[in-house]
Amino acid sequence: MTTKKSATKSKKRHRTKGDTARSPLTKQAILQAALRLAGDKGFDALSMRQLGRELNIEAMSIYYYFKSKDDLLDGLHSLMMQHIFKVMKSDLSQDQSWEARARSFAAAYRVVGRKHPHIFRIVAQRPLIMDEAIQTGHTLMDALRKADFADNDAIVAYRSITCFVAGFVLLENATLKPLYTTGNFDLEYTRGLEVVMTGIKARLPIRTKAPPKVTASRSARPKKTAQDSVRPRPAR
Repeated sequence: MTTKKSATKSKKRHRTKGDTARSPLTKQAILQAALRLAGDKGFDALSMRQLGRELNIEAMSIYYYFKSKDDLLDGLHSLMMQHIFKVMKSDLSQDQSWEARARSFAAAYRVVGRKHPHIFRIVAQRPLIMDEAIQTGHTLMDALRKADFADNDAIVAYRSITCFVAGFVLLENATLKPLYTTGNFDLEYTRGLEVVMTGIKARLPIRTKAPPKVTASRSARPKKTAQDSVRPRPAR
């Protein structure tokens, strides 16, 4: 004789994906599902319909949270940039030099890019739009401006560093081996970044601040004595 309790357990054991209770749908849940989908089936498999199936919902429900697929990609880009910020957060400090900040930023970029190879291309190809993504970009740009690079030079330095590491990781994640390679990507990354940093220091010099002008204060002037204030009488 099968008891009611054991029958319930058996039913739970054979419950299909469609029968399971869904978790509350949120933007974060959709983004995480999109990340999983791209990781399992590749970036080109990422569509609203496939994402709906992944979440066990109608695709139209996703549009309540994201107006379009482009909006969804901006959200994924922001999520990747947040991951980059979390990786480099432990190395951040107020008195960090721009060189140390740049190396930390590039290293975090590479760590996240290698962890999510199928979705990383949106980091390399999309601009910083959402606040969370912009905050991560600021961590490097603020260090360059604090070092007193000229405004345009700070932008050129930022672009040189990010373009190098983004392009490097895209090629590193590619299925085909580059024609010219040492076979040691770690060596190529480390020395390539050093070439970029050396070029920035050589071609984009930091502005030198003029020394402060020294002016005599009033208190430093000699005080007049009573004798100084007495004018000599003209001779008669």
